[in-house]
Amino acid sequence: MEWSVKHRPSKWSDIVGQTHITRVLADGLRTGNFPVRILMSGPPGTGKSSIAELSAKALMCDNLNDINPCGECASCLNKRLIKKFNMGEYNKKRSKYSKDDTDDKDVLEIIHEIFNYESIEGKAVYILEEINALSKENQIPFLEEMTKMPENVYIILCTNHKYEIIKEM
Repeated sequence: MEWSVKHRPSKWSDIVGQTHITRVLADGLRTGNFPVRILMSGPPGTGKSSIAELSAKALMCDNLNDINPCGECASCLNKRLIKKFNMGEYNKKRSKYSKDDTDDKDVLEIIHEIFNYESIEGKAVYILEEINALSKENQIPFLEEMTKMPENVYIILCTNHKYEIIKEM
């Protein structure tokens, strides 16, 4: 069962036990050097999604309070600016995206569906969970699309199984 959205951390001090990760991300927010592409991996329940969502909110916020999103500006209130996709759910709902299917046309359709975004001043954040749900062959077009993204488009990949992701990602 997924942790309730209302219980997700709203500030960096709410995250417990991941200081080695949050310190690096917080420094990136403070200095304006947050990684534009990042892979978070680890067992279920370690906080990957929570950290990804808090990072996304902070990146989009117009009025950061130190490194914490204000929760009140137009960007914080516009839930459409942060695009979150669970690739495992795509596999369940649409058999054409399954690991057994290597049809590039289908993968290109999902890429178009995901990376068609709205943004404020060109900024956008994508959180792609369970990217390993795609076959390694189908991960290649995602890698290619991510390399084409402008630098103000952030992509956060989350997975429980980093060894199922192609090394180039």
